[in-house]
Amino acid sequence: STFLIYDPHEMEAHRVGYSKVTIFIIVRFERFWIQFADKVITVSEPIKSWYCNTYRLDNVYVIRNLPEVFHKDQFNVNLKEYFKIDASHLLFVYQGVIDSDRGIGSLLSVFEQCSKDKHIVFIGYGAGVDKVTKSEKENCNIHFHPAVSSKRLMSYTRCASVGIFFVEENKGLSYKYSFPNK
Repeated sequence: STFLIYDPHEMEAHRVGYSKVTIFIIVRFERFWIQFADKVITVSEPIKSWYCNTYRLDNVYVIRNLPEVFHKDQFNVNLKEYFKIDASHLLFVYQGVIDSDRGIGSLLSVFEQCSKDKHIVFIGYGAGVDKVTKSEKENCNIHFHPAVSSKRLMSYTRCASVGIFFVEENKGLSYKYSFPNK
C-alpha cells in the first residue's frame, strides 16, 4: 500500500526571501495537496498548531531534530578555558549563521553594554563574522569561534550557561514559529 507523508520543513510557503508570486503558488499548491497526505510532520508544536488550524488537520505530528548526545569527554572542549573566561562568569552561546538577519547586531549591542561578567561566544560563519571579530577586539566579553562540524558542536556548546536563539521581527511565519534544534 502507498503512504504519503508531507514534511513542510520550514513552513515552505512562508520562508523569507520568496517573491509574492512564489508564495501565492506555493500556498495554492500546498492547500490543495496537503489534504491527500496521510500524515504531516513538523519540527515544533507552534508549526504543528499552525498547520492544524490553517488547514483543519488532525494528522499532524512533531518530530524533533535533536542532536545525538556524545559522552562528555569525547572531544573535551571547554569554551571558558579556551577563551580564558572566569569559571564564575555567565557564558552565553550563539551557534549558526552569523548574519544581520539573525540578530547579530542586536546581540553585539547588548553584550557591548552589559557587565563584563556576562560573555557571549559566537560559533559559526557568515557575512557578520567581521562585525563580531571587530567587537571581540574592543570587548573582553565577546568571543568568536569558527564553525565546527555538527558532530563536535555539542561538545562546544554544552559548557555554556545559556543558548541564544534570536529572530528579528517581521521575518515571516517560518522564522516566527521556528524552533532551535541544533
